[in-house]
Amino acid sequence: MITTLLVGGFAMLGQTDIEFAGAGGFKLRGTVEMPTNGKAKAAMLLLPGSGPTDRDGNQPPTLTTDLLKQIADTLAKQGVATLRFDKRAAHVRSEEHTSELQS
Repeated sequence: MITTLLVGGFAMLGQTDIEFAGAGGFKLRGTVEMPTNGKAKAAMLLLPGSGPTDRDGNQPPTLTTDLLKQIADTLAKQGVATLRFDKRAAHVRSEEHTSELQS
């Protein structure tokens, strides 16, 4: 049974934004959501779909449903911890990619 999720040595309850290194050291950002009692009976990685999808499952301005966030919230209520993250090309990272696109 998973009782506590530790990132950087700190126990997390509820939603916590995190950063971690992806391929080639690329900094990825995401959210870990733990059950509010801190006792997860399982953990799940929620993967964003195709296209420039963010951690909540959105592709603004045309698609904003917060589907992955809603799934994470529901799973937390059922005792399941989740990790969801922004894809490299997500809209929330567009300013970071501007210089790459111009070169």
